[in-house]
Amino acid sequence: MSTVAKHGKGEMFIAKEEKYGAHNYHPLPVVLERAEGVVVWDVDGKSYFDFLSAYSAVNQGHCHPRIIDALKEQVAKLTLTSRAFYNNKLGDFEEMLCQLFGFDKALVMNSGVEAVETAMKLCRKWAYQVKGVAANQAKIVFAKDNFHGRTISVISASNDNTATHEFGPFLDGIVLFPYNDVDALEQLFKADKNIAGFIVEPIQGEAGIVVPDEDYLMRVRQLCTKYNVLRPLQKCLVFILLIFKFLICFLLIFVIFKVWKRQKKLALLITWFKDGKSSRNSSIRSIHW
Repeated sequence: MSTVAKHGKGEMFIAKEEKYGAHNYHPLPVVLERAEGVVVWDVDGKSYFDFLSAYSAVNQGHCHPRIIDALKEQVAKLTLTSRAFYNNKLGDFEEMLCQLFGFDKALVMNSGVEAVETAMKLCRKWAYQVKGVAANQAKIVFAKDNFHGRTISVISASNDNTATHEFGPFLDGIVLFPYNDVDALEQLFKADKNIAGFIVEPIQGEAGIVVPDEDYLMRVRQLCTKYNVLRPLQKCLVFILLIFKFLICFLLIFVIFKVWKRQKKLALLITWFKDGKSSRNSSIRSIHW
């Protein structure tokens, strides 16, 4: 056990989880108690910057006041309906998603692995109803070294022994193929008419942040169109990178604006001294920053 938790109150909480909780994960030995914005605190009061952001679930910051207020207001009014009923919020959310991303329809999930499971079902259904694949013959291609979750069907598409050891037998109709090899992928598509979909991460995360060739996704899209294959994209970690890129761009724009604003006001200050105007109090107020 790391010294992070070993010499504080955290050791007790870790021991309790180890005793009563199923061992399906290996967290860092830090026991968090509260958070605000980008900062989290452990049970001993030590603060940390949270660069993981719950795998992007709290990119907006921990305990964002607008989200907390909206949550409290909605929970107090209507906590849960299930899909057995309509409600007055889901349609608005789905409309916003479709308009923002250019989708035809949206299906909201609780987790990433549910999205991949649904993509697999969609590929198969489409293969039988649209592409004309014979019943129970559809195949789905996955890039090797992927990570899409821990359900049985999803680990059937994994070549990670830590995810598959002693969990077989696995799902049929899964083909594993090297990542970032478009020429070989075309040969596979050409040889097998039963391929329904190619599920791939634009950037592989679990494999160690593997970035493909610049034209890889474009060429994959062209192949899928040419050979009539669906191409679901698993984007969770990519969204982290996109949001990080957006924040960097925003920060640069902010810094440039502040520098420009400061230089502009400095020019006003120099002009003020040169002109020796009498209304110096009002001028001082105008150049304050």
